[in-house]
Amino acid sequence: MSDGPNEREKPELVQPQEKMTAGEQDPMQEQMQEPSQETLQELPREPLHEPPKRNHTNEVFKGIGILALLHLLLIFIPLSYFFIGIAQIVYLIPAAVVAFAKKRVGIGQGLLIGGAVTFLLNAACFGVVMANF
Repeated sequence: MSDGPNEREKPELVQPQEKMTAGEQDPMQEQMQEPSQETLQELPREPLHEPPKRNHTNEVFKGIGILALLHLLLIFIPLSYFFIGIAQIVYLIPAAVVAFAKKRVGIGQGLLIGGAVTFLLNAACFGVVMANF
């Protein structure tokens, strides 16, 4: 039993290694030597920076979600909801260009898919309203 919380077990002391003769090499020194050119050529060369793996389907849905958030900006211009299929060009084209320029193809595709669905729904609803008007 210990007498108090400050008393700890003392670590064991490491015994010094035997002295080496003049012809022997220290094993640690062998490990620390510079690699030869042959060894360096055999090593596989890996890229310094790999971009993270992205799930394309998730990227497409992110693009659709981003477009939905951009559509919410039209709250400040209520009349534009009647022509959202055309009004979205103002922010859809720049957003898609930025996404493709940053090599985020899935997000760019999601933006374009969302824009096409928005345009088609707007056109269909406009047709129904005009037919009943």
